[in-house]
Amino acid sequence: MKIIRFGDICAEHVLCHICGVLQKWEPGENWNFIGAPRPKQGFMYICSGTVTVEYKGGEIEHYKKGNLLYIPQGCEYRIRFEKSDKNCSDLLVNFVLRDTSREECCFAEKIVCLLENASARVVEDLQYICENSKSMRSAYLKNTSKFCSFLDCLSDYEEWDKLTAASNRNIAPALFYLNKHIESDASVAALAKMCCMCETSFRRAFKEHTGMSPTQYRIHAKIEKAKALLASSPEISITEVANILGFFDAPYFCKTFTSIVGVPPTQYKSEL
Repeated sequence: MKIIRFGDICAEHVLCHICGVLQKWEPGENWNFIGAPRPKQGFMYICSGTVTVEYKGGEIEHYKKGNLLYIPQGCEYRIRFEKSDKNCSDLLVNFVLRDTSREECCFAEKIVCLLENASARVVEDLQYICENSKSMRSAYLKNTSKFCSFLDCLSDYEEWDKLTAASNRNIAPALFYLNKHIESDASVAALAKMCCMCETSFRRAFKEHTGMSPTQYRIHAKIEKAKALLASSPEISITEVANILGFFDAPYFCKTFTSIVGVPPTQYKSEL
């Protein structure tokens, strides 16, 4: 099974069998996947109570209200819903993720807590899918759209965690903005303000951390996005790519692409 990041999901991947349910448990109840590996992967948000996960090898982990868990397909574990002031409950959304060769893809090898305290947006997306799954009428399109929104939100958290774990956290807000808003032409002064730094200090810190100026980083980020668009969307035109990424015109985009990649975008596209 291939492990990918949330931000790696693209046109090559197929999401299907998305279905959610609000589960309510009596304290002490459990569900056992040991000897019968979990058939799908899923996300679980613990609404109330606490849960204990025991793996096939005996390892035990504990989770609590507010945690968002990712559970991979094929995982063998026993989950027990512990005593609390209220009965335990959770939002569970199961799904299947494959690439175009039908190879199964997942986000981790074992159960992981993605968020200690999931945001309102994350919970609302899961609630929507669970509620909509009660009726099969039009559920597929609605659930797929909302689930993609949910994964996009997780991708934001993933990118932020990666940046804040970097050696220089001061410029993380600017890096996050540049990576998320590829088409933007925010000024260096605006980027420095995001980091609560003066422009001179920001330029110095940015160069030390990335090896590039903010302008150079922006251009390279745009070209990386252009390469991804050309690879994932064969029908897209060079002009469309230039417009999406905020280039002044197609010729300037082609010149910039060639200077960084070494070949024109048309040649790059034909050689994929």
